[in-house]
Amino acid sequence: MGFFTEKQRLELLEHRLGQAGTKGFRAPLGALPKRRLWHPVRRVLQGVFWPFVLLDCLLGPLTAWLARTPWKRVGQCKRRGACCEFILVKKMGRVDRLNLWWQTEVNGFVLREEKPYEMEGRKYYLMGCRHLRADGGCGEYFLRPSICRKWPVIAHFGAPRVLKGCGFQAVPRRKAKSHPILNVID
Repeated sequence: MGFFTEKQRLELLEHRLGQAGTKGFRAPLGALPKRRLWHPVRRVLQGVFWPFVLLDCLLGPLTAWLARTPWKRVGQCKRRGACCEFILVKKMGRVDRLNLWWQTEVNGFVLREEKPYEMEGRKYYLMGCRHLRADGGCGEYFLRPSICRKWPVIAHFGAPRVLKGCGFQAVPRRKAKSHPILNVID
């Protein structure tokens, strides 16, 4: 992919995201790379961080209630696996190598391309999940990472992005009726 310009790489990414989940998970080079971390060690690490994942998932609705987004999520998962096939993980600067190790060895993601994408001033790695089953379900549903539990994320700023055919949609919230006396900001 070194012969593409950055604009062409972003267009290719948008095309891939549009096609995600239609043909099942495709490994980057045909075969999934082996994990180096021993399975019992991986389970212990997941168990140690399990309360933090749950706390993060429980506090999410509270913060969404306190700071409402202009969009709300509706619909249900169609189990196409599109969100598992193309996962964008933010590049994290100094702790990037540790983050990549955690995502690939503990969470079970597969790095699809070495070079990160740059979108909206941020860099993201394109990854896929090795636990995606043929029926679109998750092979590690109980211990899935928080990025999977929160999908699709409806951001507070900007237009929401939901994969095509996902089953979820982001619809605008109804505007509250303005009070005739308190109509200061419309």
